[in-house]
Amino acid sequence: MKGMRLHHIGIVMTQPERVRRFMEKFDLEEDYTEYVEAYQADCIFMKHREDDSAIELVVPKEGILTEYNNGKGGIHHIAFEVEDVAG
Repeated sequence: MKGMRLHHIGIVMTQPERVRRFMEKFDLEEDYTEYVEAYQADCIFMKHREDDSAIELVVPKEGILTEYNNGKGGIHHIAFEVEDVAG
């Protein structure tokens, strides 16, 4: 069995201005954005090299994620790439 590999880290950003500042501070460039209805949020994936793990910024429009960490946002999830999820 192949080992697990970090796929991406999801960070909730409750204010669009924070997204811009975060991207500037860490010299990040958007790869693509997708609206995820289940989260009621825009999910913005950053460009990354093949040997790096991606960063996903989750920007809730409404719903429970607007209250994540008392409305401050923060690290929401760490996703691993695995060979099989059955078990």
